[in-house]
Amino acid sequence: MSFAESITVEALEADPYPIYAQLRRSAPVAFVPAVNLWFVTRWKDVESVAKSPEIFSAVVGTSPVERSFGRPTILTTDGEVHKQLRQGVDPKYRPRTVASYAGELVRSIAEPYLDKIAAQGSAELMADYFEPVSTLSLARSLGLADVDMPTLRRWFYGLAQGVINFENDPKRQEIADAISAEVGAAVQPTLERLTREPDDSALSHMLHDGIPEGSARSIDFLMPTIKVILLGGMQEPGHGAGSILVGLLTHPEQLRQVRGDLEAFVPKAVDEGLRWVAPIGTQTRQTTRDVELGGAIIPAGAPVAALVSSASRDESRFSDPDRFDIARDEGNHAALRLRPSFLLGPFLRARADVPCGTLAAGALSRSAAGSGQGAGLPRLGVPRAGDTSCSLWSQSTMISQDTIDTLSKAEVGARQLFIDGTQMDAQGGASLPVISPIDGRSFASIADGGAADIDRAVVSARKAFEKGSWSRATPAFRKKVLTKFAELVEKHAPELAVLGVRDNGTEINMAYKAEPLSAAGTIRYYAEAIDKVYGEIAPTADNVLGLIHKEPLGVVGVIVPWNFPLMIGAWKIAPALAAGNAIVVKPPEIASLTLLRLAELAAEAGLPEGVFNVVTGSGSVAGEALGLHMDVDAIAFTGSGPVGRRLLEYSARSNLKRVFLELGGKSPNIVFANAPDLKQAAVVSANGIFRNSGQVCVAGSRLLVQASIYDSFMDELLKATTKLKVGDPLDLSSDIGAVSSAEQLTKNLGFVAKAEEEGARLVTGGERILTETGGSYMAPTIFDNVTEEMQLAREEVFGPVLGVLRFETEEEAVRLANATVYGLASAVWTSNLSTAHRMVRAINAGVVHVNTYGGADITVPLGGFKQSGFGRDKSLHAIEKYTDLKTAWIALG
Repeated sequence: MSFAESITVEALEADPYPIYAQLRRSAPVAFVPAVNLWFVTRWKDVESVAKSPEIFSAVVGTSPVERSFGRPTILTTDGEVHKQLRQGVDPKYRPRTVASYAGELVRSIAEPYLDKIAAQGSAELMADYFEPVSTLSLARSLGLADVDMPTLRRWFYGLAQGVINFENDPKRQEIADAISAEVGAAVQPTLERLTREPDDSALSHMLHDGIPEGSARSIDFLMPTIKVILLGGMQEPGHGAGSILVGLLTHPEQLRQVRGDLEAFVPKAVDEGLRWVAPIGTQTRQTTRDVELGGAIIPAGAPVAALVSSASRDESRFSDPDRFDIARDEGNHAALRLRPSFLLGPFLRARADVPCGTLAAGALSRSAAGSGQGAGLPRLGVPRAGDTSCSLWSQSTMISQDTIDTLSKAEVGARQLFIDGTQMDAQGGASLPVISPIDGRSFASIADGGAADIDRAVVSARKAFEKGSWSRATPAFRKKVLTKFAELVEKHAPELAVLGVRDNGTEINMAYKAEPLSAAGTIRYYAEAIDKVYGEIAPTADNVLGLIHKEPLGVVGVIVPWNFPLMIGAWKIAPALAAGNAIVVKPPEIASLTLLRLAELAAEAGLPEGVFNVVTGSGSVAGEALGLHMDVDAIAFTGSGPVGRRLLEYSARSNLKRVFLELGGKSPNIVFANAPDLKQAAVVSANGIFRNSGQVCVAGSRLLVQASIYDSFMDELLKATTKLKVGDPLDLSSDIGAVSSAEQLTKNLGFVAKAEEEGARLVTGGERILTETGGSYMAPTIFDNVTEEMQLAREEVFGPVLGVLRFETEEEAVRLANATVYGLASAVWTSNLSTAHRMVRAINAGVVHVNTYGGADITVPLGGFKQSGFGRDKSLHAIEKYTDLKTAWIALG
């Protein structure tokens, strides 16, 4: 088998650049069966393809673009048809024209996102900045300003399924066809209006430019190209700008140059970024006759992929081509020189330098001066250089649908306990089925551990702790192991994410970031903190030395919930391990699989045997045994109030072990009439309750809206809610996945029935949906006319059910916000800084968001007031829970 024959779609999605390099060396023109394309990888050969349209035609008979979008498209035509399309597109998207309006248009969109990043201190760079800025800029330039970001994002992911569907996967094609039809239906009225009433939008130019005055091109003729523009324009400028910033952040000396002179160096960074990671990595063509190229004979009618991204890293043209270097002066690269369509080269450069320049001008200039990678920058979720390949086979989600589909079919089988570094059955041999909420079917089993298994795990943990191989290891050693642990979690993120979704139903778009990637970041944070936490020296007389030592507690029991077992688990596991403790983890019985895998990765990273143990089983048996065990020094728990109370009781009945509780909430989300952007507040509020089917402890489940804007805000909220798609959580196009179990779904519907009985008005939802799947799905549900006495205003549902209350004054808002036994999280939307400060002080909650909901990163603590518990997760403060203070009082004589 040749190298080209061994190439897989998965390998291309992971990182195509090493594959391209090998092909340039061994087979610069080669047929790749996995994608049914001839790959052309060298500069000179890619240039030949681009400059020979009579041999390499843009009209491709098997093009997935035309199969998904229809014909003709600007990417798949030649001759007069292509000319007609160009005449309509070019006037708005010529480089100089783009430059004339990009500053005002794009900066007006980019600045609020930049301000939000600065306020939050962290962001997922592609998802939270570059993609929305690029997408909204394109929509407004086209004349589609009324289409919101969630819709545009859904369009992009759906359209992309068709463009990369070379293997003609029916499921992928079905998604693309549905979204393509939705786009057509949404854009059609705008095109009909612009046919009658032209303006300066790109769509209007496409209809009218280059043809006799008073006439217009056919909407059917333009629609396929409009879909191409939506896909390419939404993705590529954002990806180009993102790659540029990755290059700068990974080369601090070049970052300092750009910061020192934005006007001079941002254009150089843009050019180099587009060479280094070409956002549009491939031109697809079809041969009109047999042709010899690069030592190979390509037959007539063959589909050809001219790999622009490979040509721009050709060693024969660029020195050290894999290095990002803004000082490079070796002529144009393929993305700028070949220019096969308006989407490439100068257009991309004109669009991409604005968000990158804005981020540089904003985030970079706001940061404190200093040296080192990204010194003083907000913490941005920047992928590594090797992960930024935005080629034909790379998606901005960082996980492809192909990868998800492959991993979702993996056999899981019977999973054992993990004790003393070894997998073993429960002593009684019992097991529990793992039922997926996606379809209601069993796809694995876990060991049903009991008291004897908990005892085995605690004995193992105590032995490991007393041995000292971890508890007395040097900080440098513990840091090295935990850093390796974080790297392994990150490496296996796709596997962990898909496994977790199969287990608990969280939508993959959220799960991928919130579970394995978040867990990896948490573990890395505490690894870095290990050698930065000091003891103290007391102020004493000269003849006495008072030392305050910080020592690990010993054996820590960790009990985590089923909504985010990896993320919340890491909040407890990482600081406990960083402090030197040994742990026994009791996962939730309906979401245990990822924590079992986490223990395996910890062992692989070098954690000594017995330091990390996992016992699966029911809470009533294994959980109780852990809470009552006489040799457990502390319990860290996130879950329900009743179980938290039980753990306090177990502590009193056993050894008075410390118990740290996070017990959920009924968080108020308060919208004042002077909120800075009511539409944005409505979108964020909908996401803040309905993502992960409302199964989030800090979910904004009580919405308090000032009376003067109540009706208009409810309209915006309903619009935002109805645009959220509930569906298969393993489908990238789904905004909301499944409810975690049939039992939880029944509980949710019980709250709906009680709310109606008590007089609340059902606005939308309130029912089980997608019953044909066999899974547990619920429509996002909104009730208004809710009063503070109703169950829905007082008790935590832990499902996609929102209660809306009306208030008149600030004082009333505070009273309503504090009118529950909970105090975990909250939010305030206001343009008045004084109001914001007063509300932060007045609300009894551990977290108060202002003009946002969620997003607080690992650097700040999370925990509750009142019956939401005590003891903080996250931040350096979390380490304090897992250490004891020991005083040494030394007479110096």
